[in-house]
Amino acid sequence: NYNDVIEEATLTVTAKAVTVTGVGGSKVYGEEDPAAFTANVEGLVGEDSITYTVSREAGENVGHYAVIPSGAASQGNYSVTYENGDFEITKANTTLAVTGYNGTYDGEAHGLTVVPAVTEGTTITYSIDGENWTDEAPSITNVGSQTYKVKASNANYNDVIEEATLTVTAKA
Repeated sequence: NYNDVIEEATLTVTAKAVTVTGVGGSKVYGEEDPAAFTANVEGLVGEDSITYTVSREAGENVGHYAVIPSGAASQGNYSVTYENGDFEITKANTTLAVTGYNGTYDGEAHGLTVVPAVTEGTTITYSIDGENWTDEAPSITNVGSQTYKVKASNANYNDVIEEATLTVTAKA
């Protein structure tokens, strides 16, 4: 009752899109990086997997660095795109030791003793009011008293402000 019919057909399976995104994170300046950087993978079917590596853009100063996943764009049934994540290095805390002067008039200029915990890249500035800063170190010679704020600034550390007083009393 029926005639056999043979037809040709073409089946096309296109690669499924998969996105690998570097997982961001952060650390404080001077700390070690995590043991490994990772990535999130979106678009795989079932228990399938793809191959990729993850690295971090070089740099150790405070700032933002890319978390970079990489691998082949074509992996079997998948067309893979890669997106960088963001890794931030934040400022560390530091200390600043400031000692004032308290003495009797002797005709000599006396200044503050300032010892920052981190000297490389640190700038020391001085202020009376906490708003206007100068890098000129204060001193006192004549009878009087003045309290100064001392600020240590460094690109990789949080600013630190300490106070100390320079005082000269009258000679008896």
